[in-house]
Amino acid sequence: MSGRSEVTVLALVISHIEGGGFGMKKAVIGVTVLIALVIVVYILRYTSKTQQSKTIESPAGPVVFDMTYRGLGGSLDDLYYATNWSFGYPPPRKDETPFVKEVVEKCRKFKIVCNLYFKEAKWSVVELKDDKAVAFYFDLNEDSQFSKNEKILPVENTRSGPSDPTEFVTPDFILTTRYGYKIPFRFLLQVNYEETGLSQSSFIWNPLCVLEGTSTLSGKPTKLIFFARDFSANTFDSYGMSDFALKTDGGQIQRPASRYKLSSIINYEGQFYNLKLLGSHRPDQNIRVVLDEYTGEKGQLDVMFRHQPDLKMKLSDLSITECQDNTVNFGFSGNHFTVPTGQYKIDACFITYGKETAQQWSMSAQNLPEVVISDDKTSRVELSKPVLLITAVDKSKRITKNYKHQTVFPEETEIYFEPFIRGEAGELYRRCRYKPNDSQSYTRIQSDLRIVNAEGKQVVTTKLEYG
Repeated sequence: MSGRSEVTVLALVISHIEGGGFGMKKAVIGVTVLIALVIVVYILRYTSKTQQSKTIESPAGPVVFDMTYRGLGGSLDDLYYATNWSFGYPPPRKDETPFVKEVVEKCRKFKIVCNLYFKEAKWSVVELKDDKAVAFYFDLNEDSQFSKNEKILPVENTRSGPSDPTEFVTPDFILTTRYGYKIPFRFLLQVNYEETGLSQSSFIWNPLCVLEGTSTLSGKPTKLIFFARDFSANTFDSYGMSDFALKTDGGQIQRPASRYKLSSIINYEGQFYNLKLLGSHRPDQNIRVVLDEYTGEKGQLDVMFRHQPDLKMKLSDLSITECQDNTVNFGFSGNHFTVPTGQYKIDACFITYGKETAQQWSMSAQNLPEVVISDDKTSRVELSKPVLLITAVDKSKRITKNYKHQTVFPEETEIYFEPFIRGEAGELYRRCRYKPNDSQSYTRIQSDLRIVNAEGKQVVTTKLEYG
């Protein structure tokens, strides 16, 4: 947006729909100038044999799961999980990578794509026809030469609309990670179609493999599954580097699986267990997981709004990490939970709340205060009142290192605004939505934005979405 004369950004009139107890009314808010700059696999062919885990009877002591690798079939697989990686990296010249050079000579139209986690096979090729992806070429054995089995065709998918994505699934192979480790692996490449054409962000990479094992826990058949979070070396054999799901319902995990970050202490159905990892995820090794009951001290944690404790509120996807031992982390849903003693930071959570019901408003929160959990005591985290802040910067300079936040701009300047919401204790709130009366879905908040000059004359008015 631009002005015809020298313009001072003096005021924002925020018309906020009153709800959720935040009680924000029309107000003239002085602009706080600040900007948040978001800067957004030797490979040998590996054929996995389906391995059925033997059920291990639970002894009186530890419970053992011997984990085996399994590649999944695609996004319709019951255990599919999306982590959605994309890499906005400029492609190399064709002669820089022999594999790419050989492949593009076979294709009339193509896109060179990148995954920075793959040490010797960063670059691969998607062949296009009529602006649709028809083949994916990936250097499975990492020899820099094209082989026939390295042309991968799209998977069959029930989604077949003109704008639906195209998906490619690799066979199982040995991934050499960027740190030099070799691990059995499989991934999915999804091609999304945009009105503006294909860009690097149109190509989404997802791990497509799990480790799974069965045992007997509390007298019930139980399945344990590890899900890869990324493409790194210690995907499955380090705490915090993968997610897990545990299910005692006949050992079956339904879609979608409830997944939590792998931790050295886990919580399942109200019982805490120590979790030990033995072995490594390698072509000639498997991981053994040992669970034994946690017998340490525990306390309780409550979360509430400090400024309006009478609000109805529900928390979900709450993630906390122990400050002195980052191998300990938990995920919860609800406002009150039992936690092993220690000092924790709350990484993130999703909140729904309201006056009449706990479903009128919703938002996500990060950077919540740290809390100490003491034995047999209740500790409370109080979320402070959110405050709307606005950033303003010359749009042409915002991607430079030395950009300045301004309140005064020369005429014809295009101004970039970014609103964000912080709590008084430094919490960062995002995805703020409200649910209008009789609606089943949440709506983004809109406010009126008005810019006036030094004489108070209005020069710009528009709608501003935030949260």
